[in-house]
Amino acid sequence: MKVRTMIVIAAAAILPSLSALADKYDDLATEGYRWVTTDGPFACTSKDDANRISKDQSDNNTLRMVRNGGVYFLIRGVIVRVVQEDKASGLSQVHWAGITTDIWMPSKFLSKRPVT
Repeated sequence: MKVRTMIVIAAAAILPSLSALADKYDDLATEGYRWVTTDGPFACTSKDDANRISKDQSDNNTLRMVRNGGVYFLIRGVIVRVVQEDKASGLSQVHWAGITTDIWMPSKFLSKRPVT
């Protein structure tokens, strides 16, 4: 068997499974699930705090907000479910398994596709 023929057969075998995986991700995205795309203290219990920390990411502001509490550290690759999206402010309220209250975070740190 020629190498080119073997490659075509292998590709034909792999492509349907990739399509099935894409469909699963599309289903999750349709249900409101998103992947977090960054690490850092960018999520807060209050919308105002999330807006404040996303606009002023200076060390002094971040440290002050962490000391006051209510700031959550995002972990790249975690799956969250979007509860509400405020397009005007660029923030999303998300449910993160293991956290008892929903948190607000910048929508730009959410992806409909898995992150690596």
